[in-house]
Amino acid sequence: MAGVATAALAVRWGFLEGGDAAGWLRTIGITLFFSLYPDLDTASVPQRWFYRVVFGILLYLSWCGEYRQAAVLAIVAILPLLDHHRGWTHWRVSPLLVVVLPAFGLAYWGRSGVDEGRGSDAAAVAMEVMSGHGLEIVAALVGWYIHLLMDGRFKLFPSGRDYF
Repeated sequence: MAGVATAALAVRWGFLEGGDAAGWLRTIGITLFFSLYPDLDTASVPQRWFYRVVFGILLYLSWCGEYRQAAVLAIVAILPLLDHHRGWTHWRVSPLLVVVLPAFGLAYWGRSGVDEGRGSDAAAVAMEVMSGHGLEIVAALVGWYIHLLMDGRFKLFPSGRDYF
């Protein structure tokens, strides 16, 4: 439901065409994927299928020579395995760290080494990322935060430990 709502709001606000079926499916898929991502830290059938798909994507990216994207995907894919269930993947800042930082990092990395004439200031990188991949970033954040909301990670009056 969160993916459909995200796609519908994107159409309403002009970020997605109403008849763009591929855009709708991409937005819904990204939202769904990132709503399940925090629970990839448990040994399960979805975890096995996730890593099979990641392996296939890594092979494809390597074949196409997209080594930077493959490196970022490999790092992000391994992250849930670094802690126990409901560990760091359930912190409130984790979606920002895992989704937003790599997106801006890839854009900055790509700008600084490829074309020195364009510059690589933070504002230009931010505008480039948001204009090209803003909807995907928002869909990923919505999915992850919906997961955290459903897991009860947001409380009206959080205690000291609940801030993360």
